[in-house]
Amino acid sequence: MKLSLSLPILAAIFAAPALHAEDCLERAWNGTLGKSRISLEFRTINGLEDGQALKGRYYYGANWTELVLERAPGDGGEWLEKDGKDAVTGRLTLECSAGSLSGRWRSPDGSRSLELKATPAASYHAQRRQGARSQLLQSARFQGRAYEEISGERGTELKTFRLKGEQPGIAAVNELLWQRHLDTLESAADCLSDGRLQRGEDHGYEYSLSSEIVEWNDTFLVVTSNEGGYCGGAHPFWGYGGQTFNLAEGKVEKMEKWLAAEYAGDIAADSALDQRLRKIYAGGTAPDEHMRECLEAIAFTPNALWPRSSGLAFTPQAPHVLSACAGEDVILPYAQAQPFLSEYGKAQVKHFQKP
Repeated sequence: MKLSLSLPILAAIFAAPALHAEDCLERAWNGTLGKSRISLEFRTINGLEDGQALKGRYYYGANWTELVLERAPGDGGEWLEKDGKDAVTGRLTLECSAGSLSGRWRSPDGSRSLELKATPAASYHAQRRQGARSQLLQSARFQGRAYEEISGERGTELKTFRLKGEQPGIAAVNELLWQRHLDTLESAADCLSDGRLQRGEDHGYEYSLSSEIVEWNDTFLVVTSNEGGYCGGAHPFWGYGGQTFNLAEGKVEKMEKWLAAEYAGDIAADSALDQRLRKIYAGGTAPDEHMRECLEAIAFTPNALWPRSSGLAFTPQAPHVLSACAGEDVILPYAQAQPFLSEYGKAQVKHFQKP
């Protein structure tokens, strides 16, 4: 996700006492700056370098690039607007009440001035989610089935899929994939702005999510994703997950329904299923010290389960300090999975088993 940030700035002179004014301001707002629609958000940031401070960000229209807002030095109450290169692109004075935000933006040299008006908003991201339009990246096929790779922002490496076909539920699943993609764009925007607001522009921040279709038959679509980045915290992060879509019903499949009742809520340590998965994880060999440490740390849950043509894929869950233990999916062959499946699950795995 590329967030090249370059927009206006803000500064604030409040009629109320400072503490009350900040409490009033700390929320999301929708409004206008001049004739342009904007969305703003102010929140307390626990920075690693400058302690705790109220900071802000905003965007124009449905744009996924953002400007950040920081207190100007001194006691004037102004907010500085900074672009992605940390250059001051404006100054703003604000007056805040419970139901409205008003103020005036001025260019750094004072030659231009725009009025700001805004009211509280339920969501900072709502305007750009509503304004996002899909853009075709390329057409592709998965085992003979046609789909398109699409993006919700020009130039982004973040993508989703639009399935082609007349199957019942295809349109509904495409909408689910699109909303999932908008969630990804939000995560990318939040990650990069959190990094900037916490530690400034001297540090690098990044967010990536790579998705792929791994299974697709007449009834189910399975999509896996690798997510990673650095958002200004103590460490970078990494995550892997999957989601199963029921094409017949047009919804996300609840994979816990595939498991017998004793495993649907949780796969207890030392249960028969847990022990079978750990045996596969260890590869049937005597564990060395690293493997023993991982076997003690990992857990398996119904929330990290999806079907593959080779069997049920369980992703080991591990604490951050032992994230390397998560490794690859543990594949439980369908022949071995039968004792752990519900009657519903036994019926569904047939869609993935070759005749």
